[in-house]
Amino acid sequence: MGVRWERDAIEFVGNQVYKRVNKNSSDIIDFHKKLNSTYGVSGNQNTDMKIPTLFAIPKLHKNPYKFRFIAGAQTSSLKGLSILLFRILAFFQKYFINYCRTLQSRTGKRAYWAINSSIQALEVIKRAYHQEKIKSLCTCDFSTLFTNLPHTEIKKCLFALTNLLFKNSKKDFISVQKTVICFSESKNDKGLYFTYQEILDMINVVIDETYVQFSNFIFKQTVGVLMGGNASPLIADLCLSWYEFMAIKESSLQEALTLRHCCRYMDDIIAINVDNFVNLATKIYPESLTLEETTQKDGSAPFLDLYISYKPNFKIRVYNKTDDFNFEVTRFIFADSNMHVNMGPKVFRSQVIRVARICNCLDDFEDRVTDMVMNLVAHGFDKNRLEFAFGKFLSDYKGLLRGMGITQDTDVAASIARIFYR
Repeated sequence: MGVRWERDAIEFVGNQVYKRVNKNSSDIIDFHKKLNSTYGVSGNQNTDMKIPTLFAIPKLHKNPYKFRFIAGAQTSSLKGLSILLFRILAFFQKYFINYCRTLQSRTGKRAYWAINSSIQALEVIKRAYHQEKIKSLCTCDFSTLFTNLPHTEIKKCLFALTNLLFKNSKKDFISVQKTVICFSESKNDKGLYFTYQEILDMINVVIDETYVQFSNFIFKQTVGVLMGGNASPLIADLCLSWYEFMAIKESSLQEALTLRHCCRYMDDIIAINVDNFVNLATKIYPESLTLEETTQKDGSAPFLDLYISYKPNFKIRVYNKTDDFNFEVTRFIFADSNMHVNMGPKVFRSQVIRVARICNCLDDFEDRVTDMVMNLVAHGFDKNRLEFAFGKFLSDYKGLLRGMGITQDTDVAASIARIFYR
């Protein structure tokens, strides 16, 4: 935040991300209320609207400790407009995905890398393995993505994306209804309608009118997007998607094909069979964004809740960052908590399904499930009920079992014995 000692007193002076401003919070809130009304945003216009308070969440597993700064935007004076922009950008994202799919079917270039779950990452990884085996692996993440993107870059990306989609739709308006958003040729009395220019103005407002308060001082965010803002994750994600789209679109088919096994979840990237991806990424993303490689020396790598290795054999197992912490983390509920008695076995069964979808090796699957059983029993849950839940999983998800080599009833019985009676 920028702190300076002055005559035995602390003065908050701001930094390159948060610039201290001499403005009255009530004036900012009144202006934001007018902006909300301009865009037809109703809802909470009461006196409890506030400038978001900046607070820090410690990263206790870092040495030395680091902090993640988040703005509590629950009662933010721009919350209504941010939610409206989020809905419009979410529609843009779906439209853009379909646009990129059409581009891929016509040119062979896979220009959309963003995913929303590790299941989609698994599909990319397994497709790469079955098509050409895995010869190299690179995982990396962006350092402080939310507070490193310059506002000019954000606007350039979102403006270009908006222009592309409006031109492709050949429509003049975005129609925002209660449950549906679409392009529209004309306006009517129902819902909200915005032109191309009005969408650009809305983006400008949400980015430029970002304020936070800390220790009774007001700061304006001059770089990046608000960590905790309603539209912030989608703004950052679409900016990265635009960089990737332009890089693939302007590349040759051969260059694009070398990147066909890449995918990204927000600020985490995995690239398969791409030589020196981190250096290559400098041609895709702006200089303001720094990629840090997380691939291990042996070529294995964590990505989301996956741990992938290909030497000597291709294996995928569950990765949990808390396993590497130097302190114990409580991951499961306790039996004497204020909840229904069936909740524990249900949580256990859902996690067994998740683990089975990830692991392609029976030993890794059984080790992770055994660890869950031991944790839940230590938390007071009945082992017999957990075994019953596991048996229900075995009968309902035989396809997942076959992927790990369990095909006979004797294999099922042996797996139960190893997990519950070892």
